[in-house]
Amino acid sequence: MKNTFSLILIIALVASIGGVYWYRTTLESPAELPSVPTGSALELIERLHRINLDTMLFQDRAFLDLVSFVPPPIENLKLGNPNPFSFSQILPASSARKQDF
Repeated sequence: MKNTFSLILIIALVASIGGVYWYRTTLESPAELPSVPTGSALELIERLHRINLDTMLFQDRAFLDLVSFVPPPIENLKLGNPNPFSFSQILPASSARKQDF
């Protein structure tokens, strides 16, 4: 009985020492953060103004042949109750006024 307890204690001690070692080695190399562009706000705005986008893409035949898979809206479709918590559309107007909700 005493040997079993000693064995469990030694295994727990070795496991905890291994866990502490593993935890400390993973903390030594923190994740690298991406660099943030530095400079004044006017320099950053000037860099944005220098960006040129080629809009000829929108006249390309492959772009013009793209098909939209969004169905067209259905005409005369009631989308729902404007106020879903309103009892005036569920109950007649006279009974909705008499009751306190």
